[in-house]
Amino acid sequence: MSSKTESFYDNYHKQNLKNRKIITRNNVTYWHIIRLLEKVHQNIASKKVLDIGCGVGPLSFYLSNLGAFVLGIDVSARAIALAKYTQLETRSDSVKFIHSSLSGTNDKSAPAVEIPSGFDLILCTEVIEHIADDKRLLEDCHAKLKKGGAIVITTQRNDGLLYKMGFFKGHDVRAGHFRRYDPNKLIKLIEDSGFKILIQQDADGLLRSILYTTRLSFLLKFVKGPIIPLFQWLDAASIKIVGAADIQVVGIK
Repeated sequence: MSSKTESFYDNYHKQNLKNRKIITRNNVTYWHIIRLLEKVHQNIASKKVLDIGCGVGPLSFYLSNLGAFVLGIDVSARAIALAKYTQLETRSDSVKFIHSSLSGTNDKSAPAVEIPSGFDLILCTEVIEHIADDKRLLEDCHAKLKKGGAIVITTQRNDGLLYKMGFFKGHDVRAGHFRRYDPNKLIKLIEDSGFKILIQQDADGLLRSILYTTRLSFLLKFVKGPIIPLFQWLDAASIKIVGAADIQVVGIK
C-alpha cells in the first residue's frame, strides 16, 4: 500500500504524461539549472550522477544524453513509471530509475532502497524544501559523494517581496513544501553538513514566479525558440525590483 507521502506525490505528478523527448539546453524550465551544471562540470561524460527527487527524469535524461551515468530516485511510483517509459522510448542506456524514499521523510511505509556511494555529482533541485529532516538529507548526500564531488541545491527562499506579500502561500501548500529558506541559514546548514560553498546565485524573478506557481502556467507553451533567452533576461532583470524567489547553491565535498 502506498504511503501518505507517496500518494501525495503520485497525485502531484498526475499532470505529467508519457514523454518521448529529452529536454534541450535551452529548455525554459531548466534554463538556469543547466547553466549552473555547466559551471560545475564542463564535461559531464562518464561522471556518476545521483538525481534525488528526479520526478519524471528531465535532468537525468539530459545528463545521460551527454554521457553521464545517472541514477534517478523518487518517492512517487507514478513519476518513476513515466521516467522508465521515456527511457524505453529514447533508448537511454546510461540512466537508471529507482522508486525509493528520500532521506529525512520519516515515512517508514515508503520504499527504501540502499543507494551506492562514490558519485561525482548529486542533484537536489527543488527537493530539500519537501524534506522534513533537511539536515539528515544533506549529511546523507555528503556521504554518497566522492571526495571533491559536488552537490547542486536549488530551493525557494523567503526574503523576496512576493513572499512577504503572501503570494506563494497557496502554492507552497499544494506543492508540499515544509519551508522556504533564509539564504544565510541555508548556506550555514550546507556548510555544517560538511560542504564548502563553490557557487551561490539568485534565480526566479517576477515572470517565472507567476508562470510556475499560478494557473497562468499554460502560457509557458508560448515561451519557445528565440523568446526563451529574452524571457530569462526580463525575469532576471525583475529580481532587482521584487527580489529572487529561488536560491541556487553548489557545494563541494
